[in-house]
Amino acid sequence: MGRMHPLSLRPAVPWHAVQHLRTIRLSVRFVQRVLITVCLMAVYQQGAAKDRQEQASDSAQFKLAYGTYFYSDSTIGQDLNLRWESGRTRAWLGHYTDPSFGNQTRVGIDHTVKLAPSLLVQMSLETATRDFLGGSILAAMGHPWFVVVGLGRTNLKPYYNLSYDPNDSFTAGMGWKSEGETAIAMTVVADNRLDTGQRVWHLFGRKRWSDQLRTTVDLNYKQGQGDLGEPTKGWGLSAVFDFDGWFMRIARDQKQNFAPINATRVSLGVRF
Repeated sequence: MGRMHPLSLRPAVPWHAVQHLRTIRLSVRFVQRVLITVCLMAVYQQGAAKDRQEQASDSAQFKLAYGTYFYSDSTIGQDLNLRWESGRTRAWLGHYTDPSFGNQTRVGIDHTVKLAPSLLVQMSLETATRDFLGGSILAAMGHPWFVVVGLGRTNLKPYYNLSYDPNDSFTAGMGWKSEGETAIAMTVVADNRLDTGQRVWHLFGRKRWSDQLRTTVDLNYKQGQGDLGEPTKGWGLSAVFDFDGWFMRIARDQKQNFAPINATRVSLGVRF
């Protein structure tokens, strides 16, 4: 979870003018990053001619999800996220708010490139208000057994992390995937920049039971230095139920984002 740094000196100009100028600067920077993201999206699409040929029959799909997060300090967070997907490219626009953190709007894109029959590389970029910018790269190799490695980096600006893993981190794991949609994997996401010792282990499983139902389960365990510098440990469990045209996600997370709070998250969404 990002930390805000209070100002130590009062400006010589009127405070409302300073706030207005800051708002303008943040808005300009956010728009610039949105334009960068859109440009990268165009580059990804141009560089994926082979992917488009393989998936020419795929149609674009949107997902709209609304989430309510119940925290152990009695606060409630809300998140609205719109995601677009076509072939191996996904883009999203979201907004999160809660009484403690405030508001943050985000926009991002990821694209997966097939470099070989059993080698996929995914690149991701996200920007958000409060001057945040982050990106990651993840490679998966092998079939049906596979290994994954990845790296994530941000500019360390304030950001409400909805992935619940360290953003500036290294990822490693392995798993198995069938020809259908059955898969199981174990991964670890470890901070490798801020010396917090934060690690999150994930045991992930997915299975399609019928044309109308697919389930995804993620059991995770975290340990490392918490927001206040104290040793932190906690378990988490999430389950996603995908139905025909809509989906539901339920999660329980101890010490969410290594903060001294627990969270219960409920999300509902539709596809169109």
